[in-house]
Amino acid sequence: MSPALPRSRVAAIPSEACFWSVLDASATDGLRGKTQKRALLYALEPDLPVPIDEVEALFRAEPNGAITACACRRDRLEDIAKAADIAVPDSVPSWLETSHVASNFDLLQGSIVSGRSRHARRTLIASVFVVGLIISSMLMIGFLNRTKAYNTQRDDAASATSLAQELVLPPAGPNSQPASIRLAAMLRSTSTHKHDNQDNSFTPASESLEQILSIWPDGARLQRLSVGKQDVRVDLSMPIELDPTNFIEHLETLEGWSLSAPSIRRTTSTTSVSVSLQRKQEAR
Repeated sequence: MSPALPRSRVAAIPSEACFWSVLDASATDGLRGKTQKRALLYALEPDLPVPIDEVEALFRAEPNGAITACACRRDRLEDIAKAADIAVPDSVPSWLETSHVASNFDLLQGSIVSGRSRHARRTLIASVFVVGLIISSMLMIGFLNRTKAYNTQRDDAASATSLAQELVLPPAGPNSQPASIRLAAMLRSTSTHKHDNQDNSFTPASESLEQILSIWPDGARLQRLSVGKQDVRVDLSMPIELDPTNFIEHLETLEGWSLSAPSIRRTTSTTSVSVSLQRKQEAR
């Protein structure tokens, strides 16, 4: 199929300058594509006055199962292709009794095409290549964006883990182990202490710390954390627009602990809150 060209130049070939034949389609049963075309050329060759490689041939199937063949010398078509984009016979011989009209036999569709058609084909191929390159680039950008989003989520999770460790652990010394190791050691110590003291009625401090973390205000920063056997002290600061009331009210509901009078100090930009939790003494 020739590429679409604006105002295609059409050349009419005298019908007598073409070679016509009617072929039996049974010779190509089961064949497709280039194999079928090659078989049709072999079938046409005995009807030609010149070798098959000196002509360009076109084949059209008929409703009755026959195949109409139209061929023309290659050198003649090459001359026509210099000034035309389409080359068709000026008429179809009446003895063929074909269902096709002359315009259906464009002989500049195969290996011989006009310069404009060749340029149009190259332009089409280049356009397809550019479109493919753009699509590939878009897919690559999408992949990079998803990778960046994944890395951001990973970094956020690492930051949240680091903040949780800072809230639970006491300040690190100059030669302290990494926070993850100190936290694991603290949890093991808490678990061992809990199992070794089954009759202890005190609520473990780690459970209270977990509850404090669960209600920790967004945007608040820890200033000091002190954990003792009988008390927990937390100093934090938050932006002035945040209200610490909900946080303090939740602290009052911690099981096994009583909240001392909190201290709230406000500046032009921040609110500082100091709270102290005392362990309740249960009656024996």
